[in-house]
Amino acid sequence: MGADYGVSVYTTSGASPSVQTAYAQDALMPFRNNVPFMDASKEKLWSLDDGDPMPGKIVTFTLYSNFDAKTTALSETGDPTAIDVSLSQVSITLVEYGNVLTRSAKVKATSFLDLDQDIVGLIAWNASVSIDLIARAAWDAETGGTWNFYASGSAVASITPGKLLTWAFIRTMANKLERNNVPPPRTLRSGAQLHGAIIHPDTKQDLRGQTGSGSWRFPKEYADADELMTGEIGSFEGFRYQMTNHARVQISSGASVGGASADVYTSYFYGLEAIGKANGNVGSYVEDDGTNGEFTVVFSGPFDKLRRIRNIGWKSLAGYGAIRTNALYKYHHASAYQTNVAQDEG
Repeated sequence: MGADYGVSVYTTSGASPSVQTAYAQDALMPFRNNVPFMDASKEKLWSLDDGDPMPGKIVTFTLYSNFDAKTTALSETGDPTAIDVSLSQVSITLVEYGNVLTRSAKVKATSFLDLDQDIVGLIAWNASVSIDLIARAAWDAETGGTWNFYASGSAVASITPGKLLTWAFIRTMANKLERNNVPPPRTLRSGAQLHGAIIHPDTKQDLRGQTGSGSWRFPKEYADADELMTGEIGSFEGFRYQMTNHARVQISSGASVGGASADVYTSYFYGLEAIGKANGNVGSYVEDDGTNGEFTVVFSGPFDKLRRIRNIGWKSLAGYGAIRTNALYKYHHASAYQTNVAQDEG
């Protein structure tokens, strides 16, 4: 038999002072929703510097009305009666929105993360999410029968589980927009003209469960990549569909069947100029190079004597409101995928 040899292994337990927790220096950002509502609104810029429109907190959209058709023959000897131009106006009030984070010099100096860069990313996304929900409030604001339809009954409270959005109703929505002569928001380079629809992911699943061969068409089949809109997932029945968790869900607001109340989803079907956007993020308000984005990221401070404190935030001067009441319709319905949990709007 050979001699036994002892083996010494240098382990982490024997070298605990030299073994520490390691952190990756790139932090992972949270998952993010699509934000289509602000992009699908008709924009009118407001610039104090350019005088367009005149300074004020209310931006007014002016709409022409068509002349009535004149189908009777003219009198050979009489002058026709003159007509007047008919105008209507819709006003949107500019409102300030914003958010800010304050960080100290010490936390920046001692953090293993690129803190300022990460904060700017978080702040910018917070602005996008916030403004999209502000815009959606204008899409939801009109509650009359002209704008709203229900999968069952005539109110949100009457909708029962199982009453889903159907392709038959979507065809009805396309027909209503066409009968109102509402132009599509965009025309593809292929020449296809499509109205817009904004739906919840649960609604997307309901619709795809109803489609058969030759029904749902994916974006690659009708558009180049740079033609896609925010959250766009496909087209069918005259609409291009944008998906977002920001589509409104009213939790347990429907009728109860067997002890379970329906979550009520809103799907939006729109044409050109349905919702107006007054954007004041230009010129003197942003105090920079005059860019006219949805919001401005602001770095302010230091405001203490030792320059330890700095603010990073966003601000926006904007307003949203309905322009043409015959260019947006909403359908309130249930979903087979409802979960009866709080909606993720963040």
